[in-house]
Amino acid sequence: MKTNLTMFHSLLEALDCAGFEGFRSTYCQQITLFNTCEYQHQCPVLYEPGIFVVLSGRKIAHINQHPLEYGSDNLLIVTSAYPMECEAFITDEGALSGFYIRLEQDMVFKTMELLKLNGFKVAEDSENYPLGFDVTSKTPRLADCISRLLQALHNKLEAEALIEGILEELYFLILTSPQGQILVNFATQDGTYYKVTKAVNFVNEHFDEKISVEQLADIAGMSTSAFHRAFKLSITDSPLQYIKKVRLNRAKNMLVKDGVSASEAALQVGYESISQFSREFKRYFGLPPSRAIELSYRVFV
Repeated sequence: MKTNLTMFHSLLEALDCAGFEGFRSTYCQQITLFNTCEYQHQCPVLYEPGIFVVLSGRKIAHINQHPLEYGSDNLLIVTSAYPMECEAFITDEGALSGFYIRLEQDMVFKTMELLKLNGFKVAEDSENYPLGFDVTSKTPRLADCISRLLQALHNKLEAEALIEGILEELYFLILTSPQGQILVNFATQDGTYYKVTKAVNFVNEHFDEKISVEQLADIAGMSTSAFHRAFKLSITDSPLQYIKKVRLNRAKNMLVKDGVSASEAALQVGYESISQFSREFKRYFGLPPSRAIELSYRVFV
């Protein structure tokens, strides 16, 4: 039986992208491959909601006081856009290789409701598990599911015919794992975490506009004080800290990917003062905007 890593390398050959650096799309819009042969030193990165499957190499991510280490033996689950400080290692297995699955809320909800109808106890109180990220072990069943997912990605017809069912199986396995509460919170519309993520999504869609905590609390349908507490508990930053980190990460992407000037990037992410932007960028990334191209993780922008 082929290992997940062997299947991944076979997929790269099929897609004619062996040895690529950065991201590559697949026959499934929800799944993106990633690969780098270089050590990536610790650097702020904005993670989008999804399941991150590392097949070789190792990563350490810090979400404020919450360190997460994951590699070929486990999966990282993230159900909201989180600013992290990440470090990536090349190991004896080879390059840092794997893929990212964008979470589909409707599919998670459908699988969760099926579990409930069949008597599976699903705890819907997000207060008991407020965070939207964790690492779960790659069990033999998860490894087998990942292998079939990689096999289906080799061919456009197989991807269109089979991947939705395989993803539903993957969600089922995670929902019934010790970390299943994370996906439950992601799909439970009247839960506290779900309300907070409505505000998080607004920030990520409107980061170039003036945003107040009161406005975000209103979007979440909570009082300002209750929202501030819930946001800090779930996201680990205060709302204002989070807005700043999102803006700086978006600006870094513009500087590196689009080659815009620091002043243009500052204005595009909502800063009125160029000097304030430059100060906060250097404090956050350790380099001024003019040297953003030197930052780690630029291949993933």
